[in-house]
Amino acid sequence: MKILKALFVVLAITAGMNVAHAQNKKKAYSEQENIIMRALDMKNYTFNAQSANPMRGTTINLTGINDLRIKKDSIIAYLPYYGRAYMGVAYNPTESPLQFTSTKFTYSSVTKKNDNREITIKLQDSKEIRQIIISTSLNGYATVTVTSNNRDPITFYGTLEETKADKK
Repeated sequence: MKILKALFVVLAITAGMNVAHAQNKKKAYSEQENIIMRALDMKNYTFNAQSANPMRGTTINLTGINDLRIKKDSIIAYLPYYGRAYMGVAYNPTESPLQFTSTKFTYSSVTKKNDNREITIKLQDSKEIRQIIISTSLNGYATVTVTSNNRDPITFYGTLEETKADKK
């Protein structure tokens, strides 16, 4: 009987520890959600690409710095391009068409199910890029699809983070 009571006490303590751990995990997740929501609302975030999925081909894992920085007044892209180019495209083997800085653009955001957002950015000062669609989730993951005038579309998968202030 004492063994049964001891077993019951051990099980109760273990169950209590699991509940406490789950609550702590939920709190950290909520903090991350708040950071992402604030960054999206302030238009101050960075998308870090981890993989690229061209229209023709398989997923390509990316290494190094491949990002898209969104600020209120500018968009800075440093992303690779894999895919097919059509007529009228300038060829430069040392530069990606997705390496640019834009200051003239329209930005619209629509809140979807579970507070996920779909952001559409239409560039007005780019000859190559027509629009960028960013599908976000509050857990920090995002998908970026870039549509070009003379190239196949490409999709990137990665993470979102709040852009830190530049140090001078």
